Amino acid sequence: MFEGNSQDEAFLNLVKNKEGILAEDYLTSFLWNERFFPFSIKHFYPSILGCENILPIKNLNQYMKNTREFSENYGVQLSTEATLINNREAVLFTIFPSESKKLTHFLHLLLTYSLNRIALSSGGKPYGIGTWNLPLLNKKFSEEEIRKYRSFKKEVDPMNLINYGKSFSVDKKITYLLKSAYLLSYPFSIPNTFTKYLSKNHNHNSRKAKNSFSETDACANCGACTIICPAYLKDRNEIVTAKGKLFLLKQLLNGNFVPKQIAENVFLCLHCKLCENVCQSKLKLSPLWDKLESIVENKFGRPEEKIDEFVKQIESSQEYIRLLDLLSIPENNRKEMHNV
Repeated sequence: MFEGNSQDEAFLNLVKNKEGILAEDYLTSFLWNERFFPFSIKHFYPSILGCENILPIKNLNQYMKNTREFSENYGVQLSTEATLINNREAVLFTIFPSESKKLTHFLHLLLTYSLNRIALSSGGKPYGIGTWNLPLLNKKFSEEEIRKYRSFKKEVDPMNLINYGKSFSVDKKITYLLKSAYLLSYPFSIPNTFTKYLSKNHNHNSRKAKNSFSETDACANCGACTIICPAYLKDRNEIVTAKGKLFLLKQLLNGNFVPKQIAENVFLCLHCKLCENVCQSKLKLSPLWDKLESIVENKFGRPEEKIDEFVKQIESSQEYIRLLDLLSIPENNRKEMHNV
């Protein structure tokens, strides 16, 4: 992923000079989506929180030690993944489970700021700012850079319509609120009896959490299923992907209105289980598709002609054939994948 054409060209020139070979789009997309692997714990919890920071490699050991103590003090189950980005630095992604429907979720939001404080004390800086990390803006950029970016923002977006409330889109109310939250997080950065008691009394149990919500809520929305879905290759419509169908299933189970022309998209599926194989939350999706199709069929009927046309188009798609070749799926197994 590049931020501009010049970086793209520079990389392609490097590949050429080193006599490298560019991998297939499917493989590169799959590897790119694997960066969401830590989200697999979403299978056990309805929500996850965390922070992402850039740290000097020499300070990783100290950061891990501090976060391990933090985890023990506050009874949260931390998971950290480090990605080396050069010979000096790494991106640290630290997450923990939470439940957005409980009051303790607000406490956990403060803990994410506390984790950021630990990273900063280890010589780190925020990976990104967005909205939540607005109080850390000056930890990421110098005053000169902030003035420069805000000036650019004002020039290209004078009415402040794009990314409202984020990074360089000044909104005093949001900024004040988040700065207040950041200040409130300070006591949690220094373990004390009160904050330890407050947090540990709301620790999570994975077995209980797993049974407390439905599979439709367990989707991490990582997008891994999108790039591997044969139906998505056909028309680039995300409603036919696993995450799109989980959204539809949730709407239907909640009794919400779903138009017939939208609902019929659930039948544009080969039941190939590729989405299940790459699911970061390890969801058992196949039974859900049977359930979803049954609900839609009872409500609107089964569009046989639309399904037949879909299968014909997929079978003749060169992009789909390349995908199967890349996945090394034998010829005799491919026909079984078309049994919809």
